[in-house]
Amino acid sequence: ISTEATQLRSDDGVAFVEVNPTTHAINASTTGPMSFTAPLVTINGDVQVNGKLTASADVLAGTISLQTHRTGGVTPGSGTSGVPVP
Repeated sequence: ISTEATQLRSDDGVAFVEVNPTTHAINASTTGPMSFTAPLVTINGDVQVNGKLTASADVLAGTISLQTHRTGGVTPGSGTSGVPVP
């Protein structure tokens, strides 16, 4: 139980979502899986992942596809390729 934030808790107190009325920070915690289901989820801000990230579809950095990008300046042997080509 928090004296600093408004909380929504499971009966056993293990899973909760809390909102801090002073800092406006939102925190969610659970020992089980967490799922978001929506046609589109938009995050406005930097994202930090502490752990493995798995994607079931392609990942884009700008217009460069992680699955289909090509690189320029490729040389055989131990050379290093150039930057990805959009």
